[in-house]
Amino acid sequence: LDPHYRTLKGFCKLIDKEWVNYSFPWRTHMNNKCCTEPTPSPREQVQTHDLLDHMGPVFLLFLDCVRQLITQNSESFEFDQDFLIFLFESTHNLRFGTFTGDSHQERVQSGIPSLTPSIWSHILDECVAPQFIKRATFSRDTLTIDSDQRSMSLWTELLLHSRIESKFQEEEVRDSVQRILANRSINLTFALWGPSVSWDITIYPQMWCSLFRHLTRLQVGATFFGEVPTAILSMKQLKELLITQSIITKIPVGVAIHLTNLERLFLPCNQITSIPTNIHLLTQLNHLRLYGNKMWKFPNRLILPSLKTLEIQENELTELRCLPELVSLKKLTLHHNKLARFPPGAFNKLTSLTSIEMYDNELIEIEPSLCQPSLIILSAANNRIKMIPPQIAESINLRVLDLRDNNISEVPPEIGDLISLTELNLSGNNFPDLPIAIRNLALLEELNVSRNTKLTYLSYGIGQCTSLKRLSIQDTAISSLPLVLVHLTSLQEINIGSGNRLNIPSYALDKCNTKEGVARLLEYMKNKLQEKESVYRIKLLVLGQENVGKTTTIG
Repeated sequence: LDPHYRTLKGFCKLIDKEWVNYSFPWRTHMNNKCCTEPTPSPREQVQTHDLLDHMGPVFLLFLDCVRQLITQNSESFEFDQDFLIFLFESTHNLRFGTFTGDSHQERVQSGIPSLTPSIWSHILDECVAPQFIKRATFSRDTLTIDSDQRSMSLWTELLLHSRIESKFQEEEVRDSVQRILANRSINLTFALWGPSVSWDITIYPQMWCSLFRHLTRLQVGATFFGEVPTAILSMKQLKELLITQSIITKIPVGVAIHLTNLERLFLPCNQITSIPTNIHLLTQLNHLRLYGNKMWKFPNRLILPSLKTLEIQENELTELRCLPELVSLKKLTLHHNKLARFPPGAFNKLTSLTSIEMYDNELIEIEPSLCQPSLIILSAANNRIKMIPPQIAESINLRVLDLRDNNISEVPPEIGDLISLTELNLSGNNFPDLPIAIRNLALLEELNVSRNTKLTYLSYGIGQCTSLKRLSIQDTAISSLPLVLVHLTSLQEINIGSGNRLNIPSYALDKCNTKEGVARLLEYMKNKLQEKESVYRIKLLVLGQENVGKTTTIG
């Protein structure tokens, strides 16, 4: 380089001449729009394919080349890399209008010169320039350049936003970047390699996406994105995208158009109110996670034939009509919404559904079509459900049934058909008894019927639940325990509460929520069982006409 262009003023003149005045397309390459451009319509947003193909870190590559020269010839420049970082940041924060639009004409027509200051006037100001001039005198000799790859270094001060504190950390980061490029996976959160090293994607989202545009997995956490960065849409090989704890209000239609290889789309804990109708274009999507947003409505039709997991809990949904289209769904998470009921037959085609969590809603019934043979977990606690449908008998593979804190007034005998059940929670309801059919639940390990104030006794069928480990009966009207409990050799815990009505001595009930306490209680009950006198009685009733020999026969 001519020594003049190694001065602060000369380098500014070089950038202005070769990049700004020669009409480098800042808008096309970096999405730097003039501030007076109108907001694009949805149709214009869709037509961004060509723009994404041209976006790239061209100016960044140029600055990095200059930085490599400065690193190898530190005494030959009037400025150092801090000035280069300032230039790069200025192309993104748009504090100056110099780096906007695709041409000087475009900037003039948009009134940029009168709306924003020139970056060159700022840099060369007599109060600002001394901040960038690091050497009053510098060598004007010809530069020496070592092009060997081992002489090149990662620009950690820019890429990691000045978080590198030691040479050891720089080497660690270099190795990590190599792993990223090899594994095609990156997690851009607060700290990827520890508290002193982090990737700050919020400052240069386009730079990151351009550098790693061949990634297949991108995770971004704890940012202040108001929308999904357009630059991410250029990462067409992505299979997993996660952006969490931001303030994103919508999913752009471009996601479904450009990221067609997506298999997992995770946008939890944002401010999203709806999803685009063209999301059906993501034909390979198998996991959609949108919990912790502000959605009050879901599309009536959602044709995603590969979707296996849908997580939309902690929103404000009042209805869900798209279920019949999700024929491959296995896991559905809906808790903490405002759902009152499902359309009749909504689950008829969901023959692969294994788990549904819909607690903390306003449901008044369990939709009968939900009772599929494939179902393993059904959690519907804290709703307004009044009855358990008899169709529950069809869920023969059900292992966990959680219906606590509802208004159930009767437990149907079909509950005994759930022969795979290991956990049954019916606490906080209003039923007076349990059916004898519970004797069929040989695999049941946990039974909770607490806080049922109308429940006065336990069915003798419980004596055949030989796998039972935990029994909860606190806050009920039960006054005695069936002696058949002595057959439950696996029992380890009985929760009876402090205000129980059991007619059993306190010493026998002491610490019965422990294995030792249960053993003492069962020993007491076993002794009571042995004290009982066996009585054998039979009643015989003979019917017939008079004087035909009934009495003689009995005698």
